[in-house]
Amino acid sequence: MWLSAVDGGRPHTRPVWVVGLPEGFAFSTGSPVLRRACDGGPVSITTEDGDEPVILEGTARRVPDRAVLDRFAVAITTKYDWPTRATADGMVDADGNAGPVFILRPVRAFGWGRDMAHPTRWRF
Repeated sequence: MWLSAVDGGRPHTRPVWVVGLPEGFAFSTGSPVLRRACDGGPVSITTEDGDEPVILEGTARRVPDRAVLDRFAVAITTKYDWPTRATADGMVDADGNAGPVFILRPVRAFGWGRDMAHPTRWRF
């Protein structure tokens, strides 16, 4: 998926792996700019599918809860076959790459089918 946020008046977009948790859509990013922008700021996440896209918009918050971090690590490891584990303030992978985890709670979503058929908007 692609994550977009604004920091210092500039938009920033990076690929991220996202998993759905009961708390919202969880992700981590190694980008220092996105880390600043995502902590309480508005973000947008979209699928890579240009034919049948889904776009989520909302506010992301850093996850401080160890139980949520543990669930995130298990979900990322399972979905992407990317071994991770929770830390006191985020996650770390098998190569030592570490970072905070964020939860996006969508307030709006957009989607449509092939050839832009059936555009739909949802509000949460």
